[in-house]
Amino acid sequence: MNTLQIKNGNSVLEIDLSQGRIVSFTGNGRVLCEGNAYPLFVVGMIAENFEKSRISSFDCALKSVEDKGGEYILTYAYLEKLIITATVVANEETSDFRFRIQVKNSTKDLIEFVEYPGVSIEDDLDGSGNSKMLWLFNEGALVSYNKDKMWPYEEPEYPCWGTLGIFPNMVQSQFMAYLYNQGGLYIGCHDQNCGVKQLDFYHKDGRIKLQLRFYSGAYYGDDFSMDFDVVFRFFKGEWQDACDIYRTWYEGVADAIKIEKNPDLPNWYHESPLVVALPIRGAHDTAEMAPSRYYPYDNLLKEVERIAAKTNSKLLVLLMQWEGTAPWAPPYVWPPYGGEEAFKEFADKLHAMGHYLGLYCSGFSWTQQSKLIKEYNKEKEFEERNLKAEMCVSPEQTLSYSRVCIPQRTGYDFCPTSKVLKEIIQSEVENMFGAGVDYIQLLDQNHGGNSYFCYSKSHGHPHAPGNWQVNAMNGILEDVHQEKRLFGCESAAAEPFIKNLLFSDNRWTYAEMVGDAVPAYAYVYHSRVNNFMGNQSCCPIEYTEGDYRYRIAYSFLAGDMLTIVLDNEGDIMHYWGSARRGVAKPDQDSTFRVLVECNAWRRAAKEYLSYGDMVKPKEYVCDEHCEFTIVRRQKFAKKLPKVLANAFVYNGKRADIFINYEKEPVTVQLPISKTERVFLSSEDFTNGKWETRVNEEITIAPLSVVLIEDVQ
Repeated sequence: MNTLQIKNGNSVLEIDLSQGRIVSFTGNGRVLCEGNAYPLFVVGMIAENFEKSRISSFDCALKSVEDKGGEYILTYAYLEKLIITATVVANEETSDFRFRIQVKNSTKDLIEFVEYPGVSIEDDLDGSGNSKMLWLFNEGALVSYNKDKMWPYEEPEYPCWGTLGIFPNMVQSQFMAYLYNQGGLYIGCHDQNCGVKQLDFYHKDGRIKLQLRFYSGAYYGDDFSMDFDVVFRFFKGEWQDACDIYRTWYEGVADAIKIEKNPDLPNWYHESPLVVALPIRGAHDTAEMAPSRYYPYDNLLKEVERIAAKTNSKLLVLLMQWEGTAPWAPPYVWPPYGGEEAFKEFADKLHAMGHYLGLYCSGFSWTQQSKLIKEYNKEKEFEERNLKAEMCVSPEQTLSYSRVCIPQRTGYDFCPTSKVLKEIIQSEVENMFGAGVDYIQLLDQNHGGNSYFCYSKSHGHPHAPGNWQVNAMNGILEDVHQEKRLFGCESAAAEPFIKNLLFSDNRWTYAEMVGDAVPAYAYVYHSRVNNFMGNQSCCPIEYTEGDYRYRIAYSFLAGDMLTIVLDNEGDIMHYWGSARRGVAKPDQDSTFRVLVECNAWRRAAKEYLSYGDMVKPKEYVCDEHCEFTIVRRQKFAKKLPKVLANAFVYNGKRADIFINYEKEPVTVQLPISKTERVFLSSEDFTNGKWETRVNEEITIAPLSVVLIEDVQ
């Protein structure tokens, strides 16, 4: 065996040069990759006749190995067609390994993507919790049992959809981590340009393959050159410590402004209004679209008055199924149901009451036929305007129906470079803001804010997916941006879109479909973007009397603004769409009580909960637990403490925040120093009235928050 051994401190990487594969990776007290059968690299090609092929290091001949003092350059050749230069750098300063790759293309074929480095580990994601994968899928999840993911691994291909492991999409950040032995392996792509990537993992033959695929954004015949580092670093700690590594890098390149200093944000963003989502038509997204109890709009004003008084909060009234065209039928939404005059009158009255108006829209797709409003059909316009030429197409240049929202519509996915799309979006956005709307959740179904794959040879953009998509989507958003306008998407905005999508439906419960949700997204980005709890659609947590309170507590501690979804009786529903499944309603009284408590704290401690950076909370012990049932591909019980905690820092100060989301007092054990300030209510925090304690426990009242501040 012709082996290259690269040492970096206590970490060792071994590559079998003749076979072209990583055979061992040692760090954090364990040998990883032993038994790895995957190639060092893979180049995905599409020929001019559209035939696809994958050229791996197994197919190539080793030409040379250079050692430039910690930088190792491995050159391989595939016939006379491709020259692949794979680089590994052992960075002693940061104790990490950094990978880059270049492909010289002597063919007329398309380099669609490159995968590098090829790494697999023994599959010990067996549910025991000894090993976990931190995956930045829809806020973040710790996956301890890979075979139980609700959405199993799927190869990205046209037509694609939101649940794939694609960044920037439902994977919102450019790193993940394999956790084991009180530490782990950090895997990060330090790519300032935020190009399109597949950051995923899957189970095969008793191993977990780390899927690191980089889409080229190339034309046929182009070379490929990676202009960023893929960083592997062993670390000690927990998932937050992996987030710290990425956040340290991100803070040096971030183009999103800190919330506190962002002049573009409307004033209400700093007021933490309660988001109240409700349908103007229908009871859920596949129901008969008859008017709901909230129409005519004056009926809704009565509900607003009631909920505002009950919660002592400003409200952002977020309308669903309000479109006068057809619900869930993009790109056209205007005029609103009931007409522009009635809608504008409602917006004016709502503003006069001191509240705000938001609208759900359904992303950048084209609807041919609504399945909810049968009269809504756009086939004639599609043909007359030759809109087929504006849609995403396959490598074979064929057009397929979109996979998105099939129960609600049939149609296609717009290419983000389409001038027609830009014109339509500009017109619709101007109509909405012109009628007094304060916020538009513009990109529902475009998870994270990105577009879907397009391989068109006639649109003028590169022929393979890539960074051009990111630039095109940001271009559309920047064209409709004006000061104080606020937009969002479904799921939190992926990293390159944060600056343009500063308030999104972060329905973090999607993460529970693949693992245990953790606020990794907020850990990295919270001081630059606040999202809202979202309509919780497709929540996999089965109903219990208190699970909605738990979800409120989770969102509160993640730094998100809070949300309720109203049913057709004016009550809080379990999640959007739960009515059609016959799910019982949450306990209304205790749900409102915890909302009042949390929102009062968001306003009082905004330096932490709105502007702060998340840090690892104090260790504490809570002996009382709640048990919930999570539905993935099978049901399982999840036990959680009745008191949840998180921590934030702001200008040298630190706040550890604890919430008891249950209806009885709960005592927790935790260290409290004599220099720390204990605040038992938001009013006490506002008035600077604290207690000093030196004991090891604290009892938290029912449905209450305690904040422990360290100002040293």
